[in-house]
Amino acid sequence: MARMDTQSEHGNAIDFFVIASPKSGTTWVQKMLCSHPQVHCAESRLYGLYFDPRVGASTHLPLEQYVRFMSGYHQPAGDECSREAYFDGLLDRLVGAIADHAREHSGKAVYGEKVTPYPGTAAHVLGQVRTRHAGARLIHLVRDPRDVIVSGMAHWRRALAVQPTDEPHRYEDEDLLFSDLLDHWVEVQSAMIENGDGVLVIRYEDLVREPRTVVGRLLRHIGVDASEAVVSRCVEENTFEKLSGGRQRGEIDDSSFYRCGTAGQWRGRLTAEQLACVQEMAGGLMEGRGYRA
Repeated sequence: MARMDTQSEHGNAIDFFVIASPKSGTTWVQKMLCSHPQVHCAESRLYGLYFDPRVGASTHLPLEQYVRFMSGYHQPAGDECSREAYFDGLLDRLVGAIADHAREHSGKAVYGEKVTPYPGTAAHVLGQVRTRHAGARLIHLVRDPRDVIVSGMAHWRRALAVQPTDEPHRYEDEDLLFSDLLDHWVEVQSAMIENGDGVLVIRYEDLVREPRTVVGRLLRHIGVDASEAVVSRCVEENTFEKLSGGRQRGEIDDSSFYRCGTAGQWRGRLTAEQLACVQEMAGGLMEGRGYRA
């Protein structure tokens, strides 16, 4: 109950956040963190004002947006309580309850969330994280936007094939899909740069090349055991070969969530026109993260 009571004052129900644009390797990082004996990493979609009821067979609805919907018909207790303060506190309590429940069922004391903000919500999500979890450790996982686009396009082709919609989906138009994936990467990078104080930046490419070095740095950042044995456990339990069901890293299967597991797959897959668009829209941000055109 003590943890729950702190949430209305924006206490630290969550110890860390791993933040990235979609298709940057967050699921891999999440699984490695969950292999740590002290750490549980979830994806609860806590923050963001976003609602899309037509994403295949699912609905995209962050907890914050749900509470906002709820505020339209739920009457707060007591006339003296302002609706805004009431539902703001309710959101904190719900976040705290999710974190406490996860700790109880995982048996692990350190709890974090992976976050891939929905389109148009990155700055708001980062603001909520900074305000409501001021002491949380932040990790920004970044990946070359060209590989993000290639992976994202494969993901949506697979999703639309598995979960066809009654009406034509926006992403059946690959030009729109390409544009949205690029815009989303730029949006998340820009938000992270603006909120970059104290953030550990790790690159997907470095994680692929030197997983133990990067995972060790990540674990030290969140303040847990980063001994050689623990780092090895986190890495070895989540190799590409194990996650993909036996394929070797670099062996491409566009029908799999774990598609390839390597960097540089954009070569030969994006057109010259697309590459020029990436350079125009994201060239400066790419250079700042060490990516060459």
